[in-house]
Amino acid sequence: MTKIHTCYVCKKTFTNAIYWYDSIHDSKYDKRLIKPFCGPPCANKFREISDENSYPAREKPWPRGPEWQIIQDIDYIQYESD
Repeated sequence: MTKIHTCYVCKKTFTNAIYWYDSIHDSKYDKRLIKPFCGPPCANKFREISDENSYPAREKPWPRGPEWQIIQDIDYIQYESD
């Protein structure tokens, strides 16, 4: 069953996520957060209104464990968003 996502910016619900923010790349977070977006306009708006792009990149090696694996599709996984 495909997951129903809620856009982090406009709060619209949708399926088949293509755009999302993943905290695996930022050193600010000690847990993984996924922030889905319904499309390019909301993904771009998030970049404009947030300071996420100014966070320092997480140094390698990245955290290990199943919750930190590289994600290519969020439609079939459980994830946490803030």
